[in-house]
Amino acid sequence: MIVHGPDDLAAALTAGRQTLRTAPWMAAAYGPLVLYEMTTEARVAQVTVVLDCANDADIAMAALRVGWRHIAFSGRDDLRAKLADIAAEHGVTLVD
Repeated sequence: MIVHGPDDLAAALTAGRQTLRTAPWMAAAYGPLVLYEMTTEARVAQVTVVLDCANDADIAMAALRVGWRHIAFSGRDDLRAKLADIAAEHGVTLVD
């Protein structure tokens, strides 16, 4: 389920969703740290939360530093390859 804000996140948790993905615009609007804090309850409930960084490699790198375990990146292939290597070193899943 794609969440577009705090209300969607709360509804998804109430509905018992096991995997959530942020809307692509959210990482740029809120930042990885704020979204990480916003999704604490979901992670505690063992829900997989994917931060969609769209095509922004800087946001994806910031997400790695913050502690995100599942990151979506749709940018250039050369950047994706580099991010995939870095993500693998940290045990992070990089998805499309």
